[in-house]
Amino acid sequence: MRRLNFGARWVVRKKPVNPHHTMMVARSGDAVYVRISGPGNMKICPTLQDFAKRMIVEGYQKFIIDLIQCSTMDSTFMGTLVEMASLAPPMAESLMIINAQPHCEGLLEGLGLDNVLRIKQGDTDLPKVELQPLPEFAATQTERMRLIRKAHENLVKVDERNEEEFGPFLRQLIKEMGKMR
Repeated sequence: MRRLNFGARWVVRKKPVNPHHTMMVARSGDAVYVRISGPGNMKICPTLQDFAKRMIVEGYQKFIIDLIQCSTMDSTFMGTLVEMASLAPPMAESLMIINAQPHCEGLLEGLGLDNVLRIKQGDTDLPKVELQPLPEFAATQTERMRLIRKAHENLVKVDERNEEEFGPFLRQLIKEMGKMR
């Protein structure tokens, strides 16, 4: 089994931090494939975002996010998907979500993300690629807070109605980040 090298700040663990969270990745042609297993939440976002940035530096412009094994998603994860899509314009063509379970699809639509992300309905098979585990990215607390802030700002930009839900959280997060300086 070939191991992908994604940089010096990756932490390889014999046991996953949480066996219910995994990301499997592969590269083929001009696309990167990411399969999320378990909940898509803020715990995996630093790893996902750093991986996307590294792939863009390497010249990849398309991300296929397979949610067939994703049980649920939080707002940070969904805002990070928007961030990933914005890294490789045009946004509507750079990221496609496939195999979203009805619950996950409803979460995406509920925040208006179906207006900026391609969500392919129905079952979609990945091409014959060898998916490999994505090692965890060791993000600092400051990096995590910045990512959470940016993810929620993305959600508010996508749909003004999200301000009502995430505005108070964002203001409190910004206040807390100011105390850390």
